[in-house]
Order: sequence, then C-alpha cells, then structure tokens
Amino acid sequence: MSEHDDQAGLARRADAGDWDAAQLLAELLYERGDRAGLEHRADLGDLAAETKLAELLYERGDRAGLERRDQADDGERYAAFRLAMLLAERGDLAGLTRRADAGDLSAADHLSWLLAQRGDLAELRRRADDGDRSARHSLARALADRDDRSGLQRRADAGDEVAAEQLARLLAERVDPAELRRRADSGDHHAGNGLAVTLHRRGDRSELERRAAAGDRHAAEKLAWLLADRGELAELERRADDGDPHAGRSLTWAFYHRGDESELRRRAEGGDQLARRLLGPPD
Repeated sequence: MSEHDDQAGLARRADAGDWDAAQLLAELLYERGDRAGLEHRADLGDLAAETKLAELLYERGDRAGLERRDQADDGERYAAFRLAMLLAERGDLAGLTRRADAGDLSAADHLSWLLAQRGDLAELRRRADDGDRSARHSLARALADRDDRSGLQRRADAGDEVAAEQLARLLAERVDPAELRRRADSGDHHAGNGLAVTLHRRGDRSELERRAAAGDRHAAEKLAWLLADRGELAELERRADDGDPHAGRSLTWAFYHRGDESELRRRAEGGDQLARRLLGPPD
C-alpha cells in the first residue's frame, strides 16, 4: 500500500468519526510538514489537525500564521497557546500585553512568567492588583523566591490567598513555627497547614494533639500521619472510633501498606468506604 493510499484510508476513517485515525493522520501530516493538508483538515473542524497545525506553525516561528489560526479555531485555543509561547520566547512584552488585556489567558500566563523572569515586580504587582490571576501567582512565587517575607505578608494580610499560601510554605521551609503559629491562630489556614507540616516533621505529638483537640483539621490530619508513621495503630483506631476521619483514613492506609487484608475487610464491613475501594471488587 502506498503512502497516499494509507493517508486516504486514515482520512476516510477520520471523516467517519474515528478519533484514533484522526490523530494518526494529523501526526502523519505534521511529520511531513504538510501545512496545507493540516489546514484543510483543521478547516473541516478536525481538532487533531488543529493541534498539530498550531505546533507546526510554532516550530516554524510563523506568528502571522498562528494569529490567523487563532481567529479561525472556533475557541479551541490551540493556536493561542502556541502564539503566546512564541511571543514569550521572543520577549515580546507588547504583543503579550495586548493579547492578555484582550482576555487571552495563555498570553496572561506567559506575560506573567516573562515579567517574573525579568524581575519586573512593579508591573506584576500592578497587574495583580488589577485582578490578573496569572500575575498574582507569578508575583507571589517571585516574592517567595526572593525570601521577601514582608512583601508576602503585606499581600497576605490584604487578602491575597496566593501570597498567604506562598508565605506559609516559605515559613515552613525556613522552620519558623512561631510566625506560623501566630498566623495560624489569627485564622490563616495556609499557615495552619504549614505549622502542622512542621510539627509533623519534628514529631511534636503534644502540640499536634493540643491543636487537633481545639478543632484544627490540619493538626488532626498530621497527627494521624505521625501516629501511622510510629505504628501506633491502637491509638489511631481509638481516635477513629471517636469519630476522627483523619485517623480512620490513616489507619486504613496503614493496614493496606502492611498487606493486612483481614483488618481491611473488618473495616470495610464496618462501613469504611476507603477500605472497600482498596480491597477491590469482590470475587
């Protein structure tokens, strides 16, 4: 069979709705560099061809071609994503900014990445304060990378959840339980999780127990992890029987990792859905 016959057969199958054939055909045309063939199929609504066409135009650096496909792809956004990548690689801030301001999320993501790479925190901050989600994430990561706790704290205290999450991670990495504790006690759930992670790493059972008893779900979860790590299954079971779901899950996973099928079955018979899933369907 000739390559032409093979291509024609794939096209017939793709036109009949065979997605695997559509993917194979698009890959074949892409490997041959057959832009016209990909464009023809993309214009017929073939999403596999639209994807590979965008990839081909990106590899060729064809900005104009990507812009045309972006207008023709009926909202699928393949060309938009590749165009944003191309503009970012070329350092085209103006092009990315125009597209981001027009609502292109791919351009917004790549613009924020490029601004962070260039260290332009002022523009990132301006865009973040204007409601740009991508800028908010990139700014928080950039501040964390710079160990700028005060900058993160100002944004976190102003209600920026992404900054609060990055600040908690940074404090946990720097092992600053005092500041994590202060923020957790003021209601910052990201700090609460960071503190619980730190206490778990330290093996501080007593503080985890105190915080869990006060209703801290992060502490309750990490306490259950700690008890499982130490093999204190009787204590886990006692806490599970008292209604602690974190203890129940950790106990079930501990039995699973030990290969204790009889205990898993006992828990499954008692209504433990996780144990039932881990045991699999009955024979």
